[in-house]
Amino acid sequence: LQWQSAAALLIFAVAAILLWFGDSLLAGFAVLAALMLGAALALPPILERVLAFGERGAEKPLARWFWADSRQQLSGLSLALMALLLALSVNVGVATMVESFSRSFLVWLDGRLASDVYVFAKDDRQAGEIKAWLRGRSEVQAILPTGRADVQIAGQPIEIFGIVDHATYREHWPLLEAVPNAWVRLRPGDTAFISEQLARRLKLSIGDRIDVPAAAGDWPLEIVGIYADYGNPKGQITVNYAALTRWFPQLPQTRFGLRVEPAQVAALISALREKFSLGERSIADQAAVKAESKRIFNRTFAVTTALNAFTLGVAGIALLTSLLTLANSRLPQLAPLWAIGVTRPRLAAIELLKTMSVALITALLALPLGLLVAWCLLAVVNVKAFGWRLPFQLFPLQLLQLVGIAMLAAFCAAALPVLRLARMQPAALIRIFANER
Repeated sequence: LQWQSAAALLIFAVAAILLWFGDSLLAGFAVLAALMLGAALALPPILERVLAFGERGAEKPLARWFWADSRQQLSGLSLALMALLLALSVNVGVATMVESFSRSFLVWLDGRLASDVYVFAKDDRQAGEIKAWLRGRSEVQAILPTGRADVQIAGQPIEIFGIVDHATYREHWPLLEAVPNAWVRLRPGDTAFISEQLARRLKLSIGDRIDVPAAAGDWPLEIVGIYADYGNPKGQITVNYAALTRWFPQLPQTRFGLRVEPAQVAALISALREKFSLGERSIADQAAVKAESKRIFNRTFAVTTALNAFTLGVAGIALLTSLLTLANSRLPQLAPLWAIGVTRPRLAAIELLKTMSVALITALLALPLGLLVAWCLLAVVNVKAFGWRLPFQLFPLQLLQLVGIAMLAAFCAAALPVLRLARMQPAALIRIFANER
């Protein structure tokens, strides 16, 4: 166990060095691998110390034997317990990451899809006709034109997104950092908000300047805000809509959102389709867009549930295999207890309790490891892979559920060997003493 402790400390040191000095996605995955390997090697020494502490605290002979025999059995179960530790910690880490992403994504979606209806006209003439018609509709509270231009900055494709100054955006836009009165500063057209991934890729921060290539020359912009833009592979710069149309006069002005009384949305969409022959792709309801986005998100991560169940199943099979392998070699330790009056059902219950005890200790150790894995996924791997950092959140009920599933897997693995012991014939136990002198 001493070499395992030393190896674990060395591997943890390597993980710390990679975390501090590494600056690539490969380094992020290397940190995760080092953490998992170090934790697996550290598990047997930790369990040894915990079981030794329990033995010192036990007073009755049977209780002392319980802890001492658990320590003796540890060498045969260590690999299976390592598998359980790794499986549960990965489950905790991935589940925490997915749930954190889900909560953040839903909040972000509410901020970015703030308009009630989205319209995409086929050309500027039709857009003008639709806007003129909408201005006469009492249920339409605001018409919010938007525009997009694609440029290249530092060799990377960038979207320039234009929005109008309206309470819809001021109240919902997912700003992570901003100067005071950022929305007021955005009006003149010489400032911009940038997406988090663009800020990380180009190493930009609040107060820096960026030059956007346009037809009339470079458009200098001061950065006054950084916002979350999950799911967008491109970097994005958000500017005032009027300024965008001045610098990109050829930009089609065919996109706009509408603020509408919620009860009137369906009727307005129906009237727009009938009046202007708009197809399914030309008009969208906010609720429908959000529902589709959530459906795609849930389908994307549905496979993680299956993988989580698979990894815990593999750990359970490893534990079952170890217990079955040790079953016959355990008889010399159990036969003397039976000989002094401990019944076979009670022996079976003790064996089950020992297995569940070390499994529970392993599961409790897996929780902080799993949360550390989740932090690495959110703050290291995710940032290197996609350019955005998700907030770390704790979900206690989810953690309890995962521990419960892990304990159920351990119980199922221990059930067969324990059942065989409870039903073992006395003659099999008596034969243990046949070679005694």
